[in-house]
Amino acid sequence: MKATILGTDLLQSGDSVKILEINTNASIFNSAVNDLNFDVLFDVVTTNNITEFHFIYTDIHLSSAERGTDSYAFADKIEQKCNELGIAYTAHVVPQLSVTIPSIEDADNKFILRQSYDTSALVDSTYCVDKFEFFSLMSGSSHIPKTYFTSDELSLDTLESLKISDSHFPNLVEKARYPKYDRLTLPKLSKHTTQDGLATSKTNLLDTNLLQEFIDDESNIVNGYWSVIRSIDIIYGSNLDTINLGGYTHSALVPLSFADNEFEENGIDFNKKTRTKYINKNVRTDVKTIAYHTETFVLMLKP
Repeated sequence: MKATILGTDLLQSGDSVKILEINTNASIFNSAVNDLNFDVLFDVVTTNNITEFHFIYTDIHLSSAERGTDSYAFADKIEQKCNELGIAYTAHVVPQLSVTIPSIEDADNKFILRQSYDTSALVDSTYCVDKFEFFSLMSGSSHIPKTYFTSDELSLDTLESLKISDSHFPNLVEKARYPKYDRLTLPKLSKHTTQDGLATSKTNLLDTNLLQEFIDDESNIVNGYWSVIRSIDIIYGSNLDTINLGGYTHSALVPLSFADNEFEENGIDFNKKTRTKYINKNVRTDVKTIAYHTETFVLMLKP
């Protein structure tokens, strides 16, 4: 039986959530592992009489600053559970930039779990890699932000207006379509004071980028940090059943109290210092060590 770990990034919005992206190579922090629910996974494993558990994962999911050890706690926990249940465990570790995975012959007694990118898989090569494809697939859902993009192949426009307010939050986000982008400039956060700014932003938008509303729900502030929820799910079997292990919140690099908002010369776009209050990824491509603030919890998402 083949299975894939899917990391889904979400923001709280009222009594629901908005999905930002999905990833099959999503990091699972060591500090989050003890709060995840492994019983639901191994209930499936034992019910299906699995005797071999193969775990395929990428070499380095975490920064050395957060991990502090060569051990990957998520893999360690799976191996521990397998040992307790008398299931043979095999780890298959692939290099960090690999786009293929080892070939393991499937069988009824095997559970083959993947936490790495595989270019031959549809979910990876289409919906994880290309945000246009993902949001096109999700168009019509109330669980995605209002979005605008256009290209020769795909287009979407549910972003008809901006939320104009005097809060400290931005009201427009420009993101890259593909995973490889200049983190010094994207995502770009803007605070427009009139609706005219949205029309201008749409006109000037590159076909490799997209625009979205900024989800300004204060429920996303955890201990003073702007935080994104990462839900960890496993999709398995021929019917694509889902196991929800729980999730954790992954914060921006600095607290919202770090400094007052500052803008570029146009008075609309947040400058690099202010962007760090809202971005939970490295804002420099050459940063090798970053300390992240995380809160862990078991998050069970309702359909």
